[in-house]
Amino acid sequence: MSSVLELGSVAPLTSALLMLSVGFLVLVRFSQNKMRETLYWGSALLFYGFSHIMEFAFSASLIVQDNLTFFIRQTFVTMMLVLFYAGCSLVLTKQRVFTALSTLLFFIIQEPLLFYIDFVIVNFTLSSTIHIIFFVIPFSIFFLAFFLTDYLSSRRVGSLAVAIAWLTYACIVPLYFLWRETPLLPIWFVLRSISLVPLFLGFVILAFAKIQKKTIA
Repeated sequence: MSSVLELGSVAPLTSALLMLSVGFLVLVRFSQNKMRETLYWGSALLFYGFSHIMEFAFSASLIVQDNLTFFIRQTFVTMMLVLFYAGCSLVLTKQRVFTALSTLLFFIIQEPLLFYIDFVIVNFTLSSTIHIIFFVIPFSIFFLAFFLTDYLSSRRVGSLAVAIAWLTYACIVPLYFLWRETPLLPIWFVLRSISLVPLFLGFVILAFAKIQKKTIA
């Protein structure tokens, strides 16, 4: 059991390294292909990595989890969601104005709500619950549908891997609510890190496919 606890404590750091490394790779590809959706996805992956770094810092007692630090971590997740959405939206609509306005709207909806719960109600459990149920899960399903549709139309293996990652994540998120007050919580962090492996591999494949032909990443 102690080994599981140790894995759970370092899992956020592992997933952070995965997301930061692939995020930088996607941004490097953006400097070459100048496709705006690539910029959005690369930036989203970086923000996701930052949120996991803060989770690791909380678990390792490197920083105190208070109102401000918890809100900052949630803001990183919000930025990941809206930027990932922006990339998908731009591919679907090709309308930059619609993408910008809808992305801003999703950000505005989330941030004041999280701020109110974190600083006024001061209930981190409620804040996480609302954020996950009403934002993280719906966005994850949208991302799954987007990349699965792209795979079915293009047969790009990278898109399939990204779709599998979001499917896996959407499936394991409910376990968080069952395990968050139990000794099983470290296992959830390990499972989440595992779910991010296909996300990492998918964007690596899509990024290097750019060398050969134009893809969505």
